Amino acid sequence: MPTMLPRWLRRALWLLLLLIVVVAALALRIACSFETLPVWPLVQLGPVEPQLVFRDVRVFPATGHEFLEHQDVVVRAGRIESIGPTGGPLPDGPTRIIEGNGTQTLLPGLIDAHVHLLSSGGAPWQAYHFVPEHNLEAHLYAGVTTVFDLGGFPGQLEELATKVESGELPGPRIFHTGSPITAPGSHPLPAAQALLPWPAGQLLGFIIPTAATPAEARAAVAAMATEPVDYVKAICEHIPADSPAMDEATLTAAIAAAHEHQLKIFVHVGDATQAVMAAQAGADVLAHGPRDRLSPEQVAALARTRVPVIMTMAGWLGVHEIGAGTYEPSGLDRAITPAELLDAVTGAAGRRLDATPVIGAMAREVDPAVMRGNARVLYEAGVPLLIGTDSALPGAYPGGGFHEELRLLHEAGVPVSELLLAATSRAAAIVAAQPDFGLDFGQVAPGMSADLLLVEGDPREDFGALTRIVKVIRAGRVVQRLERP
Repeated sequence: MPTMLPRWLRRALWLLLLLIVVVAALALRIACSFETLPVWPLVQLGPVEPQLVFRDVRVFPATGHEFLEHQDVVVRAGRIESIGPTGGPLPDGPTRIIEGNGTQTLLPGLIDAHVHLLSSGGAPWQAYHFVPEHNLEAHLYAGVTTVFDLGGFPGQLEELATKVESGELPGPRIFHTGSPITAPGSHPLPAAQALLPWPAGQLLGFIIPTAATPAEARAAVAAMATEPVDYVKAICEHIPADSPAMDEATLTAAIAAAHEHQLKIFVHVGDATQAVMAAQAGADVLAHGPRDRLSPEQVAALARTRVPVIMTMAGWLGVHEIGAGTYEPSGLDRAITPAELLDAVTGAAGRRLDATPVIGAMAREVDPAVMRGNARVLYEAGVPLLIGTDSALPGAYPGGGFHEELRLLHEAGVPVSELLLAATSRAAAIVAAQPDFGLDFGQVAPGMSADLLLVEGDPREDFGALTRIVKVIRAGRVVQRLERP
């Protein structure tokens, strides 16, 4: 006869069974709290063209500020083979010709340097499952052929990146961090606990790594370096205003640890003091522009570091306008973003955000004039800008948010050629500086991957030309932009 299990083992098994039941119940509770977001196919990828010629196009090579008129660009097997004055002989063999008629502009595919693919973009009072495949297609529809995801589950993001590169999923190439490292009780934990259905917000506190000391920061970065990530992200921000933020010693340790692991680090900052602190500590990129007014001394300090800044004006100003009841989506957003998301925050409907915990107060604090002024003085001081949206979030949606960011920066005084450099080769150079990567996209030049955007008109004379998209090419494959059903 088998002997009875020891009492301690029986108790341990009962506790384990109870834990399994509780975890299963919580998982079911979370799953049932979210609705399915209605989406539809946005794009379809064609095959890699053996040969593709853009004939008589205006070219922005993104090797400098110049535009080249009346050029022919030859693409072979997914890579740019040559660029030269129009009228030369066509390549031998089957060739697809796209006529530019001297009026269309060819530029590198756009790069959104701050996205979150694992987000639905729903308002705080909406609980939708995120659909990363739709987010990917929306970026591609708008001419964005590369994204930097700055916060998500690394395994899931890596799986998406692999499927995109294999052609299984249509979308931009993906470079990504894992979960951001933050201070205990700091952003995004208070916002998540206030906004996400119970217990999802509370569980996020067990997923996002926190660091209160330099030693904890080094340990968190070391753990992140074992994940399939391309970069590291740290957060130094007060949301809400009375919440803690990572201190200078801890942030400095995180930055140094990332570099020891040969990883670049993006730092999320909220105000001007944090921006200067992070830049002087060695951050590789500031993931947001400061929301308070930069002083001349702070602008000069940032200019000396030459650390690129992603302003994310579309994200901040979108949330501000929603809370004020003045938000109106762009035509591009209407074409590719589910109406369920847009209608909930458009016009007077968006005022509901003002009463939302944490986010409502943050939206009221955003001053559009201050953010525009910061963008202008940073550009004038020579601080490198990158283009990023923080999408998907209310008011800044994948694809459409990128063009809104360009528009806002242009209205703030940043010239077209500077914006296009920020949106293409300058962002690609962030990747190229990584030991395991090389620059093979972000320029219209021989040898580069054929990630290209063709638009009708000259954006220097008509900024709206950037949204009049004629063709999107991803790694030599023509993207068919589908009509909304």
